[in-house]
Amino acid sequence: MFPVVLLIALSFTAGCSQNNTSAAGSAKSAHGQVPGDTLRLASDTLVVGITHTVADLNPNTVQGDSFVTQQIADLTLPQPFYINPKLQVVYNPNLLYSAELVRLNPQTVVYKINPSAVWSNGTPITGEDFVYNWHLHTTGIGEATGVAATPYEFMPNLGYSEIHSMTVSSSSSKTVTVVFNSPFPDWELLFRNLMPEPSRQPALSAPLSGGPFEVKQDINRQHIVLIDNPKWWGQKPGLKSIVFQYIPSSQVVQSMRQKKIDMFYSRFTSESLMQAVSGLDWVDSVSDPGTYSYQLVFNQANPFLAIHAVREAIAKATDRQSLLNDTVGQLNPAIGLDDNHLFTPGESFYQNNASGYNHPHLAQAAALLSRGGFLKLNGQWLTVGAAMSSPSLASLVNQPISLRIAVSSSDSLAMEIANLFVAQMANIGIKVVQQDVSHLTLYNQLLPSHNFDIALIRTRAPVFPLANEMVYANPTVSTVTSSALSPTTNFTTSTTSTTTTSSHSPAVSLLPEAGSQDYNTYGDVQVNNLFQKAQSELSPIRAQTAYNRIDNILWLDMPSLPLFQAPTLLAYSAGYSGITDNTSYMGPFWDAQLWNVKIFRKHTSFF
Repeated sequence: MFPVVLLIALSFTAGCSQNNTSAAGSAKSAHGQVPGDTLRLASDTLVVGITHTVADLNPNTVQGDSFVTQQIADLTLPQPFYINPKLQVVYNPNLLYSAELVRLNPQTVVYKINPSAVWSNGTPITGEDFVYNWHLHTTGIGEATGVAATPYEFMPNLGYSEIHSMTVSSSSSKTVTVVFNSPFPDWELLFRNLMPEPSRQPALSAPLSGGPFEVKQDINRQHIVLIDNPKWWGQKPGLKSIVFQYIPSSQVVQSMRQKKIDMFYSRFTSESLMQAVSGLDWVDSVSDPGTYSYQLVFNQANPFLAIHAVREAIAKATDRQSLLNDTVGQLNPAIGLDDNHLFTPGESFYQNNASGYNHPHLAQAAALLSRGGFLKLNGQWLTVGAAMSSPSLASLVNQPISLRIAVSSSDSLAMEIANLFVAQMANIGIKVVQQDVSHLTLYNQLLPSHNFDIALIRTRAPVFPLANEMVYANPTVSTVTSSALSPTTNFTTSTTSTTTTSSHSPAVSLLPEAGSQDYNTYGDVQVNNLFQKAQSELSPIRAQTAYNRIDNILWLDMPSLPLFQAPTLLAYSAGYSGITDNTSYMGPFWDAQLWNVKIFRKHTSFF
C-alpha cells in the first residue's frame, strides 16, 4: 500500500488560509492604511477585468483552452487536484475523500468521492462522471449511455489513452478504481474540469456546476456572471458573485483608476503596467516570477540555424542577464534567469543546467563561427568556408548571416527584449531583423508552419512535466520557408459494479500529434528515449534525473535558449482579503470561495 494523498490536505488548507501573501521573492505594493474616501468600498460582487473574450466555457476543448476559461472552471467545475501557490499538487477535499495509488504493477489508483459532492441540480457526483470524462478524452462515446459526443481534442493522449479500465464500486457509486496499461506518473492531472455525465444534465446554456459558484449569465462571452452555488456543500463563499468583464488591454489602467473593475490579473506583464497599477492608492498589487518563461526558439530548418556552431554562438553572445536587468529586473529583483528548458525556478524538478551561458562569452562565440568556416569581414560574418562544407549553405556563398526574429506586437515586454537582443547580435556581427506580428499570427500561423528563423515566445513550464514532450518532439515539418531563401515571405460512462475496458493499446509516444508545440523542428533519439523513460517512471527522484538529463542534452544541442521568467501581475481593490497569487495554470481563483470583503474602520482606514 502506498501513501494516501489525504496527507496533502494540510498543505491545501494552509494555502487557503494565507491572507495577502504570495510566493517567496515577490514584489509587492501594499498601501497599508488609506483614507476611507479614496477607497472603492468593496461589495460582495467582485468585478474582474479580462482582456480576451471567452470562446467556450469548457476548458477541455481547443476553443476553451484559455486562461480565463480555466479561471471560471476553477470556480464551477469539480477539480480532483489543485496546484497551490507553492506549485504543489494537492488533492481537493471538497471533491475527494482520498485518491490513493494502491498498486504499481499494473498501476492502480482508487478515487473515493466526497459523499456530499453534488451537481448544482442536486444529483450526486459519482464514479460514472469520472468514467464518462475518460471516454470524452478518447472515443467521445459514453459506453453506458450510448451518448455520442465529439472527443476532446486538447492534449487527448495525456494519460487517458493509458487507462486500461475503470470500475465503479458495486457497494458505492462514490468509489472508482482506475487501472493503467503502463505507468503514468502524472496521474493527478487526469479528470480536471470534470463534466457531468449526460443523464444528469438536460440541455442548458451553461454546464451544471460542481464548484462553489455557478454561471448565472453569459452575454456574448464578454460579460460572465457567476453567483454562489446554492447546492455547494463546502464552505460558503464570502462573495455573492464574481463578474468577468471584458475590457480592451489598453483600458486596464483607466478602468482601475475609474474603479470600474476591482481586480486584474496578468500572467505576463510589462514595466509600464506594473508601475501604473502600483501607483493607484486604493489598489494592492503583487508581482511574482511566473511559470511562463521567455525563450528564443531556433528554427533548424533555416540554413544558418541548421548549423550547430551558429546556434551555440548566438547563445554564447546573448547577455541574458542584461536582457533581464534592462527590462523587468529593475522592478522585480526576485525574477532570475531561467536555467532549464523544461522547468522554471521554484518547481520541484528544477535545477540549473546552464553552465557556460549565464554570462556572454563573445570570444567563444567568435571562435565557434570561425571554426565553422565563417569569416568576419567589415563587421559581418560571411559564409566563406562554411558554404563549401555545409550543404544547407551551398547556395549562399559569401553571404552574411542574416536572420529574422518574430515577436508578438501585443507583448510589450517581448518587443523590448527582442530590440535589445537585435542590438546584442549586431555587436558581434550577426544581422537580425525584428519582425513584429500579431499574437495570433505568431502563435497560430508562423510557429505551427515553421515559417520563422528565430522566435521570441513565452513557454509554460507545466507542473506536470509530461507535457514538456510536446515542445521537443520529432519534427513533422516537410517544407519550410526561410528568410535566407525568401527574404520577403509574409508571414461514457460505466454503470455501477461494472468495469469499462479501453481498446486503446499503450501509447508508444505521445507525439507528434495535434497540440504539439514542436516549433524548432528539433528531434533527437536519445531525448525521445529519455522522455519515454521519464513519463513511465513513478519514482519522482528517478523521473527528475531523466528530465534533467534531457535538459543537459538540450543545452548541448541548443534548439532554444531560455531567458528568464515572465513576471505576473495581480492587482485588486484593497477592500478585499484572502486574494493571493498562484502562478500555475490555475491562477489566483483556485481558492476564491475563501475571499471576503474587509471590515472598514469608520471614516478613516481599513484593516
